[in-house]
Amino acid sequence: MGSKIAPLIGQVDMLKVGHHGSRTSSDPAFIAQIDPKLALISAGVNNRYGHPHEETLETFAAQGVPVLNTADRGMIWVSGQQVFTQLTGAEAGH
Repeated sequence: MGSKIAPLIGQVDMLKVGHHGSRTSSDPAFIAQIDPKLALISAGVNNRYGHPHEETLETFAAQGVPVLNTADRGMIWVSGQQVFTQLTGAEAGH
């Protein structure tokens, strides 16, 4: 799947990870091709599905992509090149 879509997208600065970071949400080959500088995951605290899945987090870690998760940081928003989180304030510019 990723090999068909990624050439159309190119490199991205930020990726909103699909389906709350489920196990099948982020194919490693696709992530390598789009080479995001930051991954954003929307998942509830202690959700019954265990999202984000450990395999998904490992995919991003293996490729050196920092992850911000709403379950850990609260609300996440982007303004220009700056990323903010409810619990920690301003993050490094991305």
